[in-house]
Amino acid sequence: MGIAMNRAEQLFVTDNQGNYNPFNELNHVRPGRRFGFINTVDRKPDFKPPLTPPAIDIPHPWTRSVNGICFLETPEELSRKSGGGLFGPFEGHLVGCEYDTRRLIRISLQQVGDTIQGAAYPFSYDEPPSGVPLLGPLVSSISPMGDLYIGG
Repeated sequence: MGIAMNRAEQLFVTDNQGNYNPFNELNHVRPGRRFGFINTVDRKPDFKPPLTPPAIDIPHPWTRSVNGICFLETPEELSRKSGGGLFGPFEGHLVGCEYDTRRLIRISLQQVGDTIQGAAYPFSYDEPPSGVPLLGPLVSSISPMGDLYIGG
C-alpha cells in the first residue's frame, strides 16, 4: 500500500481493511514491531506474535483502500527561500489516496511519548463544485517546486 518517510525519518505505511479488520490502518513502522492481521494461511497455534496497534485506525466505509501517502512538507530549498512552509496549518500532515471512494484524505499526527497517534479527515470533494471528481487516486508526491501531484 502506501509508504512515506517524514523529515524526522519516521516511516509510515498504510494497510487496507483486509480479512476481518474493519479499518484501514496507518502504521508507524519501527524495528521489531508487527502490524496488521494474521492471514488464515499463516494462523498456527504456535504463531502468536505481539501485535502493535496502528497509529490511526482510518474508519471504514468512508475509506476502503487508502493507498499512496505523502507528507505535506515544503521542500527544504523552498522553505529556506520563503522562510516558511507552503502548506500552512497542514504542513507536516499526510495526504492519503483513497481509491475506492475516489477522494483524498488528510491525516494529522501527534507524538505522545514514544507513541504516534492522530486522526483522518476528508481532504477533497466527492462531487467538486466544478470539474470532474477524482477517478481513483493511487499515489501522491510533493514536487521540488512544492506542488502536490496525485496519480490515478
